[in-house]
Amino acid sequence: MLLKLGDRTSKNLGFAYEQVSGVSYGEETITESNLLDLKRLNPTQIRIETFSKSVESKKTGADWEWHIAGKTNTLKMRVQAKRITRDGKIKGLKQQGKNALLPQICLLLKSAKLTGRMPLYCFYSAEKHRTVWNASASSAPSFKGFETGCLLVDAHTVKSKMPKNLSEIEADTWPWHFLWSNNLFERSINIFEKRFAQTHPEFELHENFKTLPPVGVVKDFPFPTIDQLNGRTAITSSFAGLVATSGYSIDHEIQVAREEQRDISRILYMDVKEPDLMHWRFR
Repeated sequence: MLLKLGDRTSKNLGFAYEQVSGVSYGEETITESNLLDLKRLNPTQIRIETFSKSVESKKTGADWEWHIAGKTNTLKMRVQAKRITRDGKIKGLKQQGKNALLPQICLLLKSAKLTGRMPLYCFYSAEKHRTVWNASASSAPSFKGFETGCLLVDAHTVKSKMPKNLSEIEADTWPWHFLWSNNLFERSINIFEKRFAQTHPEFELHENFKTLPPVGVVKDFPFPTIDQLNGRTAITSSFAGLVATSGYSIDHEIQVAREEQRDISRILYMDVKEPDLMHWRFR
């Protein structure tokens, strides 16, 4: 799910930069496409609620709220997306809306703290932009690595570094599928299946996968995983935005957001109490 969407984001952005002129594959388009596909692929586990879009630059500094509900704990995040430019630069970190009192990044940190959320940036990048999170290079010619086009990083780290290029902060980022599994993955390539998929896009083929440990990465993953949210492994660190699922209700969150006009544009709710097939396949 997140693995494939990260791969698609990277490839589409690379294609737009290298092969297509005059067509913008912007942050809003990428975000909306990913959210729609998440819902389409997991209709019973995912809920998307949309609110006014005019508040992002004024009060929250966020593109969406992301709630992941496990059996034991629920993680509530507030996310701002940034598309890496054609030449690998990060722009807009200091931008400030016309009627905003603070720059966007300060609004994100402030609003997340006030509402008990984890503040994150999600960087959308093409394969050529990355040196740390490149697609794995397999020794087997029949396998090909997934590209990691959606990278998460703590907004506090972004604020402390204020990077101008992805290369200045990539080592502090993580592919968003690490919320499911802290591995890199490769998939098999079958020329006949590939041809079939090209002529029959309505079918989704089952591929063979293999896992690879992240090469050169020694630091701990700084966010709680699905296993931890479901109580299968212990949570040994404190995390902003982490609450007990027993006291959490997405319906209540949405009701309060509407009544208090909490100033968010959308909520993405993911129920992961029952692991999906991708999660179990990669265990």
